[in-house]
Amino acid sequence: MKLGFLTAALPGNTLEQAAQWGAESGFQAIEIACWPLEKATAAYAGVTHINVTKLTRPRRRHPQDAG
Repeated sequence: MKLGFLTAALPGNTLEQAAQWGAESGFQAIEIACWPLEKATAAYAGVTHINVTKLTRPRRRHPQDAG
């Protein structure tokens, strides 16, 4: 079993910063917050590290650019 975390818990960080923090903190897995960007209505809502509405075919290679 691997221990991981959801990037939505780090709303002020970029995807790269969240991944670096996770690696430095000993996590072995990461669940990337990736849904449409919208107004927050609940905890972690509105926090996204990959905005799927901007994920076009050319951006699939570097999805973090769709943030």
